[in-house]
Amino acid sequence: MPMSRLDGIFFEGTMGRKATFALPEPLPHSWTNNQDFPTAWDALKKYMGKMLMEITLDPSDSVMVLDQALTYDDDETIPAPSDREAWARIDKEHYEKEERYWNARVPLEQYLADPSRFSLPEIIILNPIPRERVRISSQQPLIEDVIRDATESGNKFWARRLLKELKLGIPELHPWIASCEASIRLQRSHRETF
Repeated sequence: MPMSRLDGIFFEGTMGRKATFALPEPLPHSWTNNQDFPTAWDALKKYMGKMLMEITLDPSDSVMVLDQALTYDDDETIPAPSDREAWARIDKEHYEKEERYWNARVPLEQYLADPSRFSLPEIIILNPIPRERVRISSQQPLIEDVIRDATESGNKFWARRLLKELKLGIPELHPWIASCEASIRLQRSHRETF
């Protein structure tokens, strides 16, 4: 389908609803350094793309905040396929958690007044978001992590290649790429002087 025919951005949401999911900031401290849910950030990153996008909200948007902590479970035990009782229990527990998660939602304004009520805040937008209100962020912390890991492991060629591909494919990232390239050059010259 041509891009001009897209009406907005939608993802399959919670409890069968369609929604756009977002976080309150690029690297939310409540997710990245959560003592109660230390594996939550790594688990979430498995389901996220690396490219950080920003959405300009409109007062008419239906924006809610939910607490992913209400559904979080780091128990990855999977019962045998033939264990119907275990699967029935898991399904029931999952549904109950999803229901608690959904019923505890609050409007964005209420969350902003007291964000401390949420352990793992997740913003959902229930209406379609027109493409014109979505842009590539000037911050790219997840891509920076990939580049930093490659550079620190001695694979600077791969880091430079990734930056070159991003530069060719995504003009909106040029200022961010220039700062990354400068940082890599600075690290290289700093190491060469010592």
